[in-house]
Amino acid sequence: MSIYYIIFVFIALASLTVPQKLQLKVAGFLTVIITFFVGLRWEVGNDYLVYLLNYQSIKNGTGQSVSTEPLYQLINYLSPNFEVVIMFFAAFSFLFLFKTFKFFTERNAVFSLLLYFSLFLITFNIHIIRQGLAISLVLFSYKYLFEKRTYLFVGFLVIAALIHKSALFCLVLLPFFKVNYNSRYSFLLIVSSLLIGLFSDSLINVMYDILARIPVLNTYSEFYRIGEATNYGFSIGIITDCILLLYLFSIRNSLSEKQFFLYKIFFVSVFFSFLFLVQPNALRLLYYFRVVLIFLLPIVIERSSSLKRLVVQILVVLFCYFYLDRNFTAVDSVHGRSDRNLEYKTIFNHENTY
Repeated sequence: MSIYYIIFVFIALASLTVPQKLQLKVAGFLTVIITFFVGLRWEVGNDYLVYLLNYQSIKNGTGQSVSTEPLYQLINYLSPNFEVVIMFFAAFSFLFLFKTFKFFTERNAVFSLLLYFSLFLITFNIHIIRQGLAISLVLFSYKYLFEKRTYLFVGFLVIAALIHKSALFCLVLLPFFKVNYNSRYSFLLIVSSLLIGLFSDSLINVMYDILARIPVLNTYSEFYRIGEATNYGFSIGIITDCILLLYLFSIRNSLSEKQFFLYKIFFVSVFFSFLFLVQPNALRLLYYFRVVLIFLLPIVIERSSSLKRLVVQILVVLFCYFYLDRNFTAVDSVHGRSDRNLEYKTIFNHENTY
């Protein structure tokens, strides 16, 4: 497991020492390293063998692939071997991630990369690689939503949905962006979603029936049936999100236009976190929104004085380390312990390719 921590230490040190004018260049260099780290892995990740079986069924024409999205199928069909599939998803995931860095952050690009590596990389790019690419495409598409070029935003959602159909859920952002986020009315939405979430046990049957009738969500509603639902309650992640949301709300009038735009997306993430407190399938949908944390957390650092800034940065680094380490100790109900699925191996560690 040491390779994960070695990379973490390098990114953490760079985030604390690299001057702002070099942040984007250093982030680009580190992103290339991470791309090869992810793209050259072998049998690493909970879903690795599932994707391998998908690849084999698509190449052999057996029709047994559980993933029917046409672009995903095409990528597998055109790839000469499975190693190319893994590298393709890694390369394009981090390409669009870096392109998003260039638009939404430059002065804190390395710190944003540290946050991504610690909070999301293992889940998005090691475990659920197909949705990981969809998340990067959606994250980049926010540029067009910000620029009010809605047709391009929707176009990227469609492309992402051809890889993982859950990306279409992000269309809910369009009506949400009509809310006045400078008013108390916005927090009435949060309170309402919290109340619904707290009493959702009594609504669970109705909720699953509704989800089963929605094309984007029916796959997850079938997989996570009532007997498998878990009440996540107020996890550390949700509590942290609430604290950050309250802080951003308190300084909303001093946020830049891009920062306020990202705050809106994060607001939607917290709204649905409350609304679906007992919905495991909702966690997968909220990844598209919650990922903007990598741009919002540095705002806290920016607003600190020189001495406080260093202290806050160190605290965030420690938080990131805790979150990264948590990925190796969490127990997965299907695949066993996460550390067994994350033992790092490369394509050079085996004799024969599939």
